[in-house]
Amino acid sequence: MKQTRFPAALAILLAVVAASLLSVAWPQAGEVYAHGDLARAEPAPNSTLDQPPSRIIVWFTEPVEPVFSGIQVLDAQGLKVDRDDSVVDSNDPTAVSVSLEPLPNGVYT
Repeated sequence: MKQTRFPAALAILLAVVAASLLSVAWPQAGEVYAHGDLARAEPAPNSTLDQPPSRIIVWFTEPVEPVFSGIQVLDAQGLKVDRDDSVVDSNDPTAVSVSLEPLPNGVYT
């Protein structure tokens, strides 16, 4: 009976694929995969205001990365109502803010 090298080649291919997948899925040394939680916000979540705010500020439980961080304010229909100028505070890297267009009465997220 003639032997074929296919099973050995297949085993090597599977080992290489498995090693590649593990190297991608395994956390690299020095990297951190975590997210800060919301510490507080102005105005506070679920608050009712007499006048609309001109700016929303949120604070997180840890510093945020400015390149990957931002906040948006949406109206009840899911339309964006902020000025698209979200920024991390240079004096407090846990704070992110965005300014608002003049808003009518309503519910905002």
